[in-house]
Amino acid sequence: MPVIPQSLRGIFYMVAATVLWTATMLSVRVVAERLHPLEIVFFRNLFGVLVLLPFFARQGLAVFRTQRLGLQALRGGLNSVSLATLFIAIPITPLALATALDFSCALFGAVLAVLVLGETLRFRRMAALAVGFGGILVVLQPGVADIQAGSILVLISSLLVGISFAIIKVLSRTDSSVTTTLYTGLFSTPLTLVAMIPVWQVPGLADWPWLVAIGAFGGLSYVCIAQSFREADMTAVLPFDFLRLIWSTFAAFWLFFEVPSVWTWIGALMIFSAGLVLGYRETREEERPRPATG
Repeated sequence: MPVIPQSLRGIFYMVAATVLWTATMLSVRVVAERLHPLEIVFFRNLFGVLVLLPFFARQGLAVFRTQRLGLQALRGGLNSVSLATLFIAIPITPLALATALDFSCALFGAVLAVLVLGETLRFRRMAALAVGFGGILVVLQPGVADIQAGSILVLISSLLVGISFAIIKVLSRTDSSVTTTLYTGLFSTPLTLVAMIPVWQVPGLADWPWLVAIGAFGGLSYVCIAQSFREADMTAVLPFDFLRLIWSTFAAFWLFFEVPSVWTWIGALMIFSAGLVLGYRETREEERPRPATG
């Protein structure tokens, strides 16, 4: 058996993550015709935790160790709201448009890293942010086209994910990524259970496979992304995240006859390229040797 290089394994996991993410969004679109998005979010969290239980079990009780339980709870709450806003937006927003705007979470994360974590705002980061937020305007075309509620909800979801990125940076100083993933599920599931009670209706037999798929695909996509970053340098695998737009465009055309405008593609490329530059700069800064102290 030939040995597969680590870089190729990293690319494989990232491509798998893009397929799983697209499958999750398509499943949400289908089942949202019958169930409220808040109910779908609850089952996404519930089945997502159940699917990942064997992965958590391998870590033993050590997976529960955290020095920042309050911060873990905050991230769980943010994750709940971000998923809720995204799932509410998906049924009322063209899938390619939602995917393009979803790329903006890296931009919000970079801004918050500067404002909250005190990271340096150098010229390249400023330029990348300008291009990225310009891409959002290209996608939305304010003044030319009406800005739909679904687009605003996707941006709110991306902002909350960006805040989560900043929190993860703080948590990574003391807690493992496995621990953070576990606590996200443990806090998100009961929160979304309470939120969906007012809109609860018993899922039909045809709904259960979709709900399980949403939880399984969503949970496994996070695992694939984490494994991708473990196998290869972030800068080598991040470009393949753009496949999300390609998969969602073809799938939405095939299933829902949606055709994205050229402005969606141009804006998406601007947003994604900016996020790629920001990710590259962050990786280089993390690898840069720090002066010895003490």
